[in-house]
Amino acid sequence: MARMQRTKFFAPVGLLKEARKELGYATQQEMLLALVRQDLEHTRRNPPDPPPDQPGPWGDPLPIQYPDWFYLPGEWKETTVRAPEGFLEDAGRELGYSDTEEMLLDLVRFALLQDRQWKSVQRILAVPSDLARLADPEFRAQARR
Repeated sequence: MARMQRTKFFAPVGLLKEARKELGYATQQEMLLALVRQDLEHTRRNPPDPPPDQPGPWGDPLPIQYPDWFYLPGEWKETTVRAPEGFLEDAGRELGYSDTEEMLLDLVRFALLQDRQWKSVQRILAVPSDLARLADPEFRAQARR
């Protein structure tokens, strides 16, 4: 059995607790390791494209503007995560992060953002309208004819 290693990092007060509840994990430990494993699995199945040598035909893309909570203002506190020895460091290198803290916080922020976007789409589709029909492949096939 691999030796476990404690890794200390700083996180905004309340972020990990809120994320754990919102994403449905039992513990912060479970959430952090699951997010790292999911991102590793996704990256291994879908390797990123190499950066282009020149900007595309429409120029450089505009910067992405995230919601205010994404930038993690407020007070920060030290916390720890236990993982097999070397797992977080190796995962950080593979995912392109220079720092374990940056990787863990980014994965939590992106998971929250993705979860909230998914819930928003579900609320939109729940409104009685023809919008939900766009998700139906048969409807789209008929519309193309």
